[in-house]
Amino acid sequence: MISFFTKLIIPILLLSFSVQLRAQSISERGYPEHFVAGGIIAGTTSYFVYKKTNNKFKAWIIGVATASAIGYLKEVVDPLWFNKVR
Repeated sequence: MISFFTKLIIPILLLSFSVQLRAQSISERGYPEHFVAGGIIAGTTSYFVYKKTNNKFKAWIIGVATASAIGYLKEVVDPLWFNKVR
């Protein structure tokens, strides 16, 4: 069984060693509402998946993947809807 420490450290390390991170940050120039919306989407999705499957890891993966996919789609449609500004 994978320990809690390993479940916590592996994602943090994977995200920390990214060569180029092009995500929204929480700063004066960033968009905190994007971060909050992603958290709400991931949390809500994870909650419903966990209630259905009773599997925390699957719920976490599907929640993060859903929030990431929606964020990616938002970046794809931004140029179409907002005059080519991302």
